[in-house]
Amino acid sequence: GPSLAGAGAVAQSLPAGAAAPSLPAGAVASKQKTVLQQKHTDVLLARIKKLVSMWAEEEQMKGNNVFYWNIMSSAQMLNVAVEVPTTLEELADCELPQNVQNQYGEPLVKSLNAYIEKENLQKYIDNRPKKKRKAAVARLPGGRGEDPLFPSRFI
Repeated sequence: GPSLAGAGAVAQSLPAGAAAPSLPAGAVASKQKTVLQQKHTDVLLARIKKLVSMWAEEEQMKGNNVFYWNIMSSAQMLNVAVEVPTTLEELADCELPQNVQNQYGEPLVKSLNAYIEKENLQKYIDNRPKKKRKAAVARLPGGRGEDPLFPSRFI
């Protein structure tokens, strides 16, 4: 009937890429429980992408050939949005390269904290399960999981 046709039209009218990042549905939820509600995780992800893109643009203005994915991959941004680190210590658990933590950790954490305050989300942060899972993290061969574009010996 006409109701089915209508539903199809609605689905197609969504802007391309309106859905979450290109992960199969439920991939995030099954891998890790988000600290905040999904809508807030999505907003944070968008904020982090915007910040990282601005930092990359700033690098380009200085003449450096840096793109946002050189600073943080989509998976790393998603991890930060899901984990919501509010301190540099918590950010250290988000598996970002050390040089990225050093250079961008403070403004990143500041932005996350500003959003938490603005949206009154502190209760979710306080209720987070405390984690002790550093040892379980698999490291890439080659040791420290370095970004090939920013080897730490140059930092």
